[in-house]
Formats: sequence, structure tokens, C-alpha cells
Amino acid sequence: MGNDFDISGNENNSSINNNNNNNNNNNNNNNNNNNNMNNYNNNNNNNNNNNNNNNNNNNNSNSFDNNYYNNNNNYNNNNNNYNNNNNNNYDPMYNSEIEKRSSGYYHDILINKNKESKNKRRFKYKVLTIIVGIFFIFSIASLLFFIFFSTSQLTFESFKFIQTKCYLKSIDYISKNQTHGPDSCQKLNEESWWYSYEKDFYKFNSNNAQYFNNGSSSDNGDNDGDNEEINNKLINLIIKESNSNSNSKGDISKVITCYQGLFHVSFNDTDNELQQGDIDGLWSDDSTKVDSYLHQIKIGSIQTCYYNKHDNREVIWVKPPSSLFNIIFIVVIGLIIVIAFTVFVIIFRKAFAPLSKDEEKANLLSNSTYYRYTSDKLYSNNGNND
Repeated sequence: MGNDFDISGNENNSSINNNNNNNNNNNNNNNNNNNNMNNYNNNNNNNNNNNNNNNNNNNNSNSFDNNYYNNNNNYNNNNNNYNNNNNNNYDPMYNSEIEKRSSGYYHDILINKNKESKNKRRFKYKVLTIIVGIFFIFSIASLLFFIFFSTSQLTFESFKFIQTKCYLKSIDYISKNQTHGPDSCQKLNEESWWYSYEKDFYKFNSNNAQYFNNGSSSDNGDNDGDNEEINNKLINLIIKESNSNSNSKGDISKVITCYQGLFHVSFNDTDNELQQGDIDGLWSDDSTKVDSYLHQIKIGSIQTCYYNKHDNREVIWVKPPSSLFNIIFIVVIGLIIVIAFTVFVIIFRKAFAPLSKDEEKANLLSNSTYYRYTSDKLYSNNGNND
């Protein structure tokens, strides 16, 4: 019985072991199944990831296609706008017809445009030339008008006369018959360029009218005889002119005798040579006034006088005044004329002479260089692309 027990016990143990092995196998199978499940899940996850990646790629591709189509649409729109602009404003540098034509045609267009720009600039310079020319002529006319009409000749005569000392040798009278009314003698004075400046020197002074006041000279010595001789000469001259007027035919009331006194002087010029000259007095129909200014200076005295350095026979008692304002005005006008003439020459050359810089640009543009309208790159027929 004991053996039966043992055998049964062994059998039971074997059964237990078999069960355990089966359990282990089952566990292993379960584990394998779990692993397979995990692998399956991983594969599913990988597939999902791949699908997601594919979806992303598809989305990116769609975005790229959309961007591409959008860019193409924008490009086409730009080309349409560009073509519309070209239709409105023709610009040969971006015209597609350039590629269909030879480069010489384009160069001719550029040169023509360059000539048009030169013509426009030249037109502006021509207008400026006319304006400056008119101003130049007006300046010269103003200067000439000022010199000959607004400025007395005495302003310039002042520079001709040189100061010296005159010795009064003698005095004398001359007369002239006039038939132009009571102002005839005054007209003779106005013909003398120095009249307006020296007339005050010859003012009448009753104390100097010796003959008509006293009948003789008030001076003593040798001057008494000289003055008496001059007075007698004046009396004879008056009588002679009166007889001439009474014997003349026609209306003697219109005949007027004008008298002029003369001063005979001698002086030394700048070369210290002795010169002779006459100083003219004023004309007057009143011999008393003539006698008055003739006796202002004593015969034999030395007085300051002025002689013309270009004509030693022309001598005056009073130096003509000079006008500093007139001289400055003339100098300023002269400078304006010089500047206007210089500007006129410069503008005239730009208006009518060839423009070397513009021609050089035209030559550079004629070296087979042009732009394509589809690119900003510069192309050359010589094969060099910049």
C-alpha cells in the first residue's frame, strides 16, 4: 500500500509539474501575445505617424502649390499691369519688342531721346541767352545815357586840367552883334562848357566898374595908364558898334551887341616851359558888367589858374568840380556790364555750341548695351553679362 501511495504521489507530482509547465507555457504564450500586441500597436503607431507625415507632406505640397499658383497669378497680374503701363507710357528700355528687334534700333531710340534732352536744355539756354542779352544791352544804354545826358561834361573835364600860376599880362574886349533877341548874349554864354561853374566868378561888382563910375582908374602907378587905355578902347568899341547898328539895314531894334572880356596870361606847364593863353570872360550886352569882372584881378599880378594838358591855350580861373558819385556809379555799371557779358558768352556757348558731355554719353549708349524687360541683369552683344 505504501508503494501505491508513492506511485500515486509521484503521479500527482508529475501532474502538478505538467500543470506548472503548461501554465508557464501559457504565460509565455501570453507574453508572446502581449509582445505581438505591442508590436502591432507600435506598427499601428508608426503607420499613424507615417500617415501624419504624409498628410503634412501633402499639406506642404498643397501650400507650395498654392503659393506657386499665387505667385504665378501675381506675376501674371504684374505683367498685365506692366503691359498696360507700357501701352500708356512707352519706354523702350522695358519693351518686349526689343528682343524681337536688333539692338541698333534700340540704340537709335536712345540717341534720339538724348538729342531731345539736349534740345530741351539748349532751348532753356537760348531763353536765358535772350534775357541776359537784353539786360546787357540795357546796361550799356543806361551807362551811355548817364554819361551823355545825366552827367555834365565837367565831371570829366576836371581830370584834364592842371593847376598852375598865371601872370596877368593884359586885358582886352571883343564884341559880337546878335539878332536873336534880348537873350542872345546869354545863349553865347551857355555855349561855353564852363559857364555853369564859373558864372559866379564873373558877378558884377560896382566897385570894379572904374570907367563907368569915375571915368578913370582908381589904381595907382603903371596900372593907371593901362586901365585908362583899356577904358578908351572900350569907349571906341561901343561907339563903333553903335554906328554899325545905326547904319545897318532892316529892323535895328533886333540887333544886340554882346561884349566879352579877355585875360591875356602866361604860365609854366609841367615841363616848366613858358606858355601863353587867354582866359575868356562872360558875354554881356552891358559893357559895365564886362568892365567889372575885368578889373577883379590887377594887371601884373599872379593868380592860381588851370590849363588843359591836352590844349595849353585853354586856360580857366576856376577848376571844374569832379563828382565822386558819378565816377563810382560808372564803375559799378561797368562791372555789371562785364559780368553780364561774361554770363552771356557762357550761356551762348551752351545754347549753340555742341555739348561734349552729352555727345560722350550718346557714344557710350551706342556700344550695343540694352536691358531686357524680364530681368534686371544687363546684357551686352559682346557676350559679357554683368
